[in-house]
Amino acid sequence: MRRGKNQVLYKYLPGKPIDYEQGKAIALVERWCSTKSNVENKQRLISKIYGAVRAFDLTRGFPKIANPDSFEILSPVFIEAELFPLTFVCDSCNRAYSFGSVQQFNRVLRRGRCYCGESLTQIDLVYTHECGNLWAPKVAPCRPDHGFENIILNKNNSNSPKDWRWECNICKKTTSLNSVCPNCLNSQIQYPKPFRQTSVFIPHSLTLVNLHNKDESKLQEDEAYRNLMLAQYLNLFLKHGTSFEDCLKESNADDNQFEMIIADLKKKGMPEDMINQLLESRDKVNPNKKEIRNKIFEEVRRLIKPVNGDTAAIALKAYEFMETLKESSSIHISDIIKYAKEKSYPNKERIETFPSIMESIGIKNSYVLNDLSIIKLVYGFTRGSSDEKKGITLNRFAPDRSIEQGKVPIYMNESSTEAILLEFDRWKILQWLKENKVIAELPLKNDEAELKAWFLNNVDDEGINPFNEIENDEKKKITRWIYKLLHSISHSLILTGSAECGLDKNSMSELINPSVPCIIIYSSNMQGFQMGGMFTLFENNIHSWIEKTISKVDNCIYDPVCMDHKTACHACLHLSEFSCTHMNLDLGRDFLIGKETPTDKITGFWSKDFLKRLKENDS
Repeated sequence: MRRGKNQVLYKYLPGKPIDYEQGKAIALVERWCSTKSNVENKQRLISKIYGAVRAFDLTRGFPKIANPDSFEILSPVFIEAELFPLTFVCDSCNRAYSFGSVQQFNRVLRRGRCYCGESLTQIDLVYTHECGNLWAPKVAPCRPDHGFENIILNKNNSNSPKDWRWECNICKKTTSLNSVCPNCLNSQIQYPKPFRQTSVFIPHSLTLVNLHNKDESKLQEDEAYRNLMLAQYLNLFLKHGTSFEDCLKESNADDNQFEMIIADLKKKGMPEDMINQLLESRDKVNPNKKEIRNKIFEEVRRLIKPVNGDTAAIALKAYEFMETLKESSSIHISDIIKYAKEKSYPNKERIETFPSIMESIGIKNSYVLNDLSIIKLVYGFTRGSSDEKKGITLNRFAPDRSIEQGKVPIYMNESSTEAILLEFDRWKILQWLKENKVIAELPLKNDEAELKAWFLNNVDDEGINPFNEIENDEKKKITRWIYKLLHSISHSLILTGSAECGLDKNSMSELINPSVPCIIIYSSNMQGFQMGGMFTLFENNIHSWIEKTISKVDNCIYDPVCMDHKTACHACLHLSEFSCTHMNLDLGRDFLIGKETPTDKITGFWSKDFLKRLKENDS
């Protein structure tokens, strides 16, 4: 059977039980045979994966160091699956059979029928343990008298497998189906569960913007290059009258040549005062570029002071944002306005109001990305739970037949899609944080570099587990508030934007970058063609999109229960697991419209009172 790569990466990963032949049988995906993916910047991808892997105290099969040579990034070609579980029950007499291999099954029951002549049904139950082990129910013999020959499955008129028993049809002795893990010999009792249950196999993956700049590794290795990249993000070059390219040079060839001329003139006896005049004239016409670069470096070091001291990780976040706009054929909202004026669009006056309506929901800059390269990386799985804090083991995948022994397989799918990138008004978010007593001090409002640096320094989104809420403590408080705000806005925009751009809400996905801060809403229709819906939404329907979003977020059909508890549910903010990057966690309409209780008050980012106070303060 043929499947798309994106579907394979979700439903047919190694270690997962699957429906085979349209539900006629159950099989276990044993391993894959793949092709190596020629990815650029492998170091970045492995580093991102290890940020997620390190969140788990228990891992199995992963090397201790994130060395790119220990991993192989692969693209699937075909999968190998085998019949599983090998336990069957007769549809007529309930006689139960267990086999050690498919070959034994074929040898003993060639036609897949019971000895009584009736059909057999494969049992659809499995056991899992937190260590990552998966095993199947096996028929328990009647000891010491009647062995396996007369064992039936007695369901005791119950739908719960916990109540089922293996029963000897002669002496009526029974044995529970419950088991302990045969891998780690943990004494905890495991109950059989349906193989389709979500907890049987939980894949762990990352979705990233694919960047093709080969100089990315310099961010880790070269401090000077890292500072220059941060300076570019902070817009410091224009302030000092230079450019990234000029500062990138270790020394200027003209400066070196000039210094050689001065040295030669000194040897020839030119008076000192004349040489000083030449130097002064040179500095007026062509200031020393190395000195300018050093000043820029000093300013970067003054601005960038991450809590954890990792400037490389911060530089990478800035780099990812800039490269996303650079590589994705981005069109700014101002370009839409300019084009509408040039072509004398009949609705050009309406289009001119787009920036103001986006600013009304806190968005400073808006872009449509026509050619966004998205990669999905699947790196491991858990069983029983996704929570790294509950003793769950993160497991690597089985060895792939296409790579050398010892290397860890990482499976990847790359696709090109269209998207909208929304960059938020940093000052407005900071004002909102202060009003909610999350922060006490604010950077300078009109200093763009200060505002950008504040978010880079104070937002720590490394290691956010997509399956768990961000910890609600002082250390993560700023990150949690900003992430939850962006995540809630993203969901509310997707839920209303789908109708405006002609895409189903399950065909739209999100990426959240709280360090910028920005969100990317993209079409996850991975069929290799572009629908144009995002551009249509961006060009024509922004007014109705934003108006519907603000209106819809005010109410939920489950209010007041929804607002009184988690303030987000399937009727108001939840998306499908395909679309949400964080499993519908860290969401809340209270962050958007506000909430007041006898003991607490949250000011909403979109609440009229906050917007009014913000306007008064600005004036």
